[in-house]
Amino acid sequence: MRKPFAFNNLFINTKSKFYNLCKPMSKTLPDFTTSPVVMLGITYRSSPRVSAKGKSTTARRQPQPQPQRTQQAAKPQLYTFFNKLSVIPWTEEIQAEPSPPAASTEILPAHIRSFLTDFRSRMWLTYRSNFPAIGETNLVTDMGWGCMLRTGQMLLAQALITHYLGRDWRIQAEENMMTYRELLRWFADEPSSRSPYSIHAIARIGLRKFNKQIGDWFEPTTISEALRLLVTEHSPNGLKMYVPKDGIIYRKEVYQLCAVQPADGPAQHSPLRVDDDGGDTDHDGDTDGLESSTDSMRHSHGNPGVPSTIEAGDYSSSHAELMSSAESECESLDDNFTELTWHPVIILVPVRLGIQCLNPIYIPTLKAFFSFPQCLGVIGGKPHSSFYFVGYQDNKVLYMDPHFVQPTVKMDDDPLFPIESYRMEIPQAMSFDDIDPSLALGFLCSSQAEFDDFCLNAVAKTVYKGSSSSSSSSSSSSPSSSTSSPSTSRSGSDSCSVLLDEDDEEYVLV
Repeated sequence: MRKPFAFNNLFINTKSKFYNLCKPMSKTLPDFTTSPVVMLGITYRSSPRVSAKGKSTTARRQPQPQPQRTQQAAKPQLYTFFNKLSVIPWTEEIQAEPSPPAASTEILPAHIRSFLTDFRSRMWLTYRSNFPAIGETNLVTDMGWGCMLRTGQMLLAQALITHYLGRDWRIQAEENMMTYRELLRWFADEPSSRSPYSIHAIARIGLRKFNKQIGDWFEPTTISEALRLLVTEHSPNGLKMYVPKDGIIYRKEVYQLCAVQPADGPAQHSPLRVDDDGGDTDHDGDTDGLESSTDSMRHSHGNPGVPSTIEAGDYSSSHAELMSSAESECESLDDNFTELTWHPVIILVPVRLGIQCLNPIYIPTLKAFFSFPQCLGVIGGKPHSSFYFVGYQDNKVLYMDPHFVQPTVKMDDDPLFPIESYRMEIPQAMSFDDIDPSLALGFLCSSQAEFDDFCLNAVAKTVYKGSSSSSSSSSSSSPSSSTSSPSTSRSGSDSCSVLLDEDDEEYVLV
């Protein structure tokens, strides 16, 4: 394994510091309002209160001060990297600046504090420096070229956290911290079989399968296919991954991928044993006004294929016909797969929502996707910059930024390796209008019912009122088995899709 020389270390560290100065991230929280914050299928709402006149108002109440937590070095989650620092010679690795500090939350509304707790529990994967060289190259950092790889890692990490720990898991809880650390180890910056989703693994598979030289930028389509190949090879606990062609999700293809005979059973790649209940825990901190679309979907046993979030009268008659047709297709497929079990599946859809810039007509659709209980987020962003979008408030999309260079964490066999550099404290925000149109949309369907719910949601929430056109559609047969083209199958109803221009190869994100 090739290791960088001490002089090279010094050069990389100096360049990293200069990069962080030239591309600073915001160190202050976005200007939050009292509007709901939507993040990965959960809606955080401000607490309503009843006025003296009996009218419901939105309370801007002052939260109770949080108790001061004492530091206990023995607890794993409080084991910090800085506990191990000492005076080091100039030839050793220089520590990069820590991530932007957390702003005080004492004056924030309860729903914003709950959102921040959720946000800070997501895995933040950024540029790293001085890791083992990738392949036969001398590249020991992904600074300047690896942000699409990092955002792909973040989306996949969110899928794995949800798969093993549940969507409601928070990093402040002591439960399952060792499982979280083992999941982190899967993304360690080293060419090891213990790290199947390392940047080394992604870069090498890009070279072998897509002729992407190590250090080249990836498009959303390339990172989607690369992650699919890695997940297929690793098969963590039977998890599958589906990347549709031309942005069209065919139900039959997903059923064929995920439905298996019960005797087959899933592969048993697991970071640690996880309880059968999924390891879900209650939301930490204040939960006033918390609305989880996951809960409403999972408890609608009467008809698991119909999302409970759809209200009568919201859609046109043509839309109602489309919904009815989609439900009948679900029932037909259900009959064929009744005796089979289901592999959880990650669905990653590369799309292009415009030509030079994001077409405003797709903004409501993107917002709807963030509210789906299956949502894993969106990767993409600006020209030559990729971000991990996790939610929104009003017209601001909230995201995690990988463009921050940090030293590589040496995990080795240390069960308590430092995890602080994998937490982003300050959400970044930009206008929806500033997003580049080349994106990839991620979803996790843990069961057949969740997949059917996702398909119906895709139809219900992306059809414009009073219009026969749609950014999503449903169809069960692929082009090879149907004479209709994607654009003409929208009135049919067997695939859920985002029907957009797919010329991603002309537009490169990094």
